[in-house]
Amino acid sequence: RRLDWRALPALLLAALTASLTVDRLFGLSPLYQPAPLAAPDHLALAGYCLLALLLGAASPLFMGAMELGRRALGRLKLRLPWRMALGGAVVGGLAWFWPQMWGNGYSTVSWLLVSDPGWQLVLTLLVCKLVATAATSGSGAVGGIFTPMLFAGAAGGALAGQLLNLLLLGWLPAGGAALVGMAAFLAATARAPVLAALMLMELTGAYAMLPPVALAAWLAARISRRVGGRALYQDEAEIRRPAPGRCWFRR
Repeated sequence: RRLDWRALPALLLAALTASLTVDRLFGLSPLYQPAPLAAPDHLALAGYCLLALLLGAASPLFMGAMELGRRALGRLKLRLPWRMALGGAVVGGLAWFWPQMWGNGYSTVSWLLVSDPGWQLVLTLLVCKLVATAATSGSGAVGGIFTPMLFAGAAGGALAGQLLNLLLLGWLPAGGAALVGMAAFLAATARAPVLAALMLMELTGAYAMLPPVALAAWLAARISRRVGGRALYQDEAEIRRPAPGRCWFRR
């Protein structure tokens, strides 16, 4: 919401130059390879909208888990190295039993985009990933939160898709539910629906899914705001909000 539009041409030029350079040098394909998906009909589009509403309403739980992990580990009277060791022990213990939740989740997300696993396993991996991410973030260890958001979105989309398919058999394809779930959850947690739609298109190359992805991202961001979820990248900016009457861009 604080974008300086004057910087937009430079940002677009830099991004396009980097993308074309990598493509010309290495010929890389999209990072994720979903199952072939056709443009959805009106019934499927309605299903994706319901999926987006579910994930948008659930996004505050993800942010709450991160905050809970920080508070729980912060209450422990441990020095930082020991606190980080405890967070690592939590992650390692979970990965010992469920290695699919390890790392940035690339292999598991790729798997969800092309298959339809049982809901019990998907739910277990989702819970484990949330606990591991909260333990890592709360312990003070260096770890990203962006790929866990994609993991949670893919798993949540797969679960929501299976739930909707119980109501109407074959309502949503498994790969499509996971893909739309990624965009919806990213948009809801980051409050950036345009970013989510464009990034998922570039990450997957599934441009036939642009209408449901864009609509789901917008709906999820709106419902997340309605239910009171905070934005992932907002806290520091809100803390530094200038006093009334002071122009932020002149500081």
